[in-house]
Amino acid sequence: VRMIGGEFDRLFPDLEPASALSDQDLPIAFKAAYTAVFYTSDRKHAAILSRLFAELERRGLATSKQAKSMQASYVQTRMFDEAIELQHARPALEALPVMVGEQESARSAWAFHPTRDEVRLEPATLDDGPAIVVVAHPACRYTQDAFRAIEGDTELQPVFADHAQLIAPSPRQFEVALFQQWNREHPGLPMRLAYD
Repeated sequence: VRMIGGEFDRLFPDLEPASALSDQDLPIAFKAAYTAVFYTSDRKHAAILSRLFAELERRGLATSKQAKSMQASYVQTRMFDEAIELQHARPALEALPVMVGEQESARSAWAFHPTRDEVRLEPATLDDGPAIVVVAHPACRYTQDAFRAIEGDTELQPVFADHAQLIAPSPRQFEVALFQQWNREHPGLPMRLAYD
């Protein structure tokens, strides 16, 4: 990951000011910066990407795909105010949920309200004793197959119900309805999203 960020910095040292880039180079620079953010989750690269996107918009060149990439990058780097501001400017983007709870940098996860478009940030701590932490996602076929088997197994099901936490990787989008559906269908094994 550090290598990707370092290579981006080495290969693209002259992206500022974005207004100096040609109409042909600006989308290329945006794609390169987006790749750096995708792999590094680095706010420094997200800030560069944001300035490039603003220049694309100023010139009337920004596409809906670039706007979606920009919003996903803001969410990935926890720049939620910027993500919401972009959503207001471009209503076709994913509507972000209401976010409740104090934002922390580690050991916290987003829990989904059962019916409202709302996520709550809460501690992601382990109790004393044995624990099973499962990195999963409701859209993952392997997750679906594994938990169908676990919930159908009379020995495994109670062990997981008592000791497992299901954590999805930190988001680029929240997909609230998908997680709410999982949690309704698996009330003993709810899934949360890692904050970081």
